[in-house]
Amino acid sequence: MPFYYAYHVDKDGHATSCFNIAADDDDQAVEKARLRLKDGQDIEVWCIDRKITDIKHSD
Repeated sequence: MPFYYAYHVDKDGHATSCFNIAADDDDQAVEKARLRLKDGQDIEVWCIDRKITDIKHSD
């Protein structure tokens, strides 16, 4: 199983928190990260050193 993690990112682009994601693939990791969206903060999803995507809080 790949190692995924994500950062909550504030409006200034600063990471405010990080969390691990248990997922079998990129799509599952993104869907699980989307459930953790906070008002006004975006999420960056990563697999080790590979950035998967940015999830905008308005998406």
